[in-house]
Amino acid sequence: MMLRLLFFCCVLCISIVTYSQKKEPDTRLKDIEALVKEALKIENASGVAIAIIEKNKVVYSSGMGYSNYNLKKPMTDNTQLAIGSCTKAFTATLLGQLRDEGKLGFNKPVREYLPALKFYNNELNNHATLKDLMMHATGIPRYDYSWYLFNTNNRDSLMKRVAYFEPAAELRENWIYNNFMYLLQGMVIETITGKTWEQNIQEKIFTPLQITNASLSLQNFIKATDIATGYEGRNDTVIQQMPYYDIKGMAPAGVIYASVNEMAKWVMSWINGGKYMDKVIVPSMYLSEAMAPQMVVTASAPTAKNPEFMFNTYGYGWGASAYKGRYRVSHGGNIDGFSASFSFYPVDSVGIIILTNQNASSLPGLLHKIIADRMLKLPATDWLEKQREMHRKAKDEMKSMEENKKSNIIPDASPTHSLSIFTGSFNNSAYGVLKIRLENDSLKMHTTGLKFYLKHLHYNYYKIFNYDVNNKLDTTGENVFMVQFLVDPSGEINKLELLVPDGTKTPEFVRVPESITMDQGTLEKYEGIYELAPGAEAKLYVRNNLLYCFIEGQPEYELVATDTNKFSIKILTGFHLVFEEDEDGKITGLTFNQPNGNFKAKKKN
Repeated sequence: MMLRLLFFCCVLCISIVTYSQKKEPDTRLKDIEALVKEALKIENASGVAIAIIEKNKVVYSSGMGYSNYNLKKPMTDNTQLAIGSCTKAFTATLLGQLRDEGKLGFNKPVREYLPALKFYNNELNNHATLKDLMMHATGIPRYDYSWYLFNTNNRDSLMKRVAYFEPAAELRENWIYNNFMYLLQGMVIETITGKTWEQNIQEKIFTPLQITNASLSLQNFIKATDIATGYEGRNDTVIQQMPYYDIKGMAPAGVIYASVNEMAKWVMSWINGGKYMDKVIVPSMYLSEAMAPQMVVTASAPTAKNPEFMFNTYGYGWGASAYKGRYRVSHGGNIDGFSASFSFYPVDSVGIIILTNQNASSLPGLLHKIIADRMLKLPATDWLEKQREMHRKAKDEMKSMEENKKSNIIPDASPTHSLSIFTGSFNNSAYGVLKIRLENDSLKMHTTGLKFYLKHLHYNYYKIFNYDVNNKLDTTGENVFMVQFLVDPSGEINKLELLVPDGTKTPEFVRVPESITMDQGTLEKYEGIYELAPGAEAKLYVRNNLLYCFIEGQPEYELVATDTNKFSIKILTGFHLVFEEDEDGKITGLTFNQPNGNFKAKKKN
């Protein structure tokens, strides 16, 4: 998902199969299968599943192409696929249900429900409300690599990182999408109900909707009998399998796996005033608020080039916009190997669900427009030709870029240190701990459950590459993800920067000293008085099997042994003490290696 840059190109024809459980075709959809097959070819996609709802019935449901391209297994309308961020509307609806029960208020500070939650500043601590989280109004940028690279099942651990997320805008100043804010909503639900987010989804939404085959975790998904494999398009004609990504603790932001047939029940409830089979799923007051503009996404107006697209706003877990003059409620979703689009037109009582097993795909958006034109009897647009033209322009632009591209890489610019010096652990409180290891004469980067290969570019810059579904190095995809190692004034590799194109401030990871154990007897040989200058002394002593350094006028510093005769100051980055030892093993002095220089001190008798 995150570590690849997707290019849209025209493709050669691939074999397409169709599986459908529809009744007699609606006359408005008489040509739909041929159009979908052509769209699959244009987008170089493995497969797609579609459900179209009108009022209280499904008027069309079908699977086309392959759920498993390698095995040529047909996609069906009962195949489970990841819906990604379309999950957000489910999470926000649980809050709507709890408000309807009088158990919470949208305009109350979120910390009233999560006292352990801390934001970056007091403005957010004191004033950020549940509503702000629901409509992406906190001003906090995405920080998606925090959960993507350092994921965990522990939601409390993920929540603690929010304190280090620096806002990019003031509260309610701009709409800025943030997955963590939906994690927090899930945690509020758990706090109030005493049940997990997953239990709430099952009991309060899936069960009354008679949804029985959807999955709320990757582990349950892969046990199902009819599931899709995820892919991404490569080099015009290649369809490459992608590993499944386990969302874990971030589930409230995007974990649901389901078929279009079962998700049709969900969209049907929104079209029919929040009800399904006379059961209230979505409270009426919440429903009208959720699909109404709460926050402006972009200040846009129709143009001569794109007159069909008008305003762009966000409600609660849904976007609200207009398509060719019709009010549309929609949301997209994407997670490794899958893309999704849920949309409905409340005035027209029409809903469209499109799921595909292609990463970061424009296929759902393309098919939505084709289907909406027919279902709403709107003036037809040749969207397939527009898509072909877009691909042609993209290919021409890529070709021109390649011809004009000048490499910024300086040939033969070697790293500043031997590879073994770059190894170690590096921490950033907003993310987690990166581990750099030397394996088979190459640097590898390890995060939580993920491993990457570091390819040297020049100096201390390295490009990061994934491993594929077979755990083989994948260097065929374009990659804009890099690491730069930083050197402090004493010559130590003390930090690294993770150069990620996600709009957030470049995260800096600080080396975590990897300590070694020394017994009391060994530590005691470093005890003594060390003279820095006449009248300036450093006193070193052992207490409770720990070595300390004290200089008058400064705090007491605990030292951490990192090597023989080498210690780091625990609370200061880039500060080291290197002891000098004579041939008899006696300590004769030390050097303070600091960012502002090296300072020698002789041990006094």
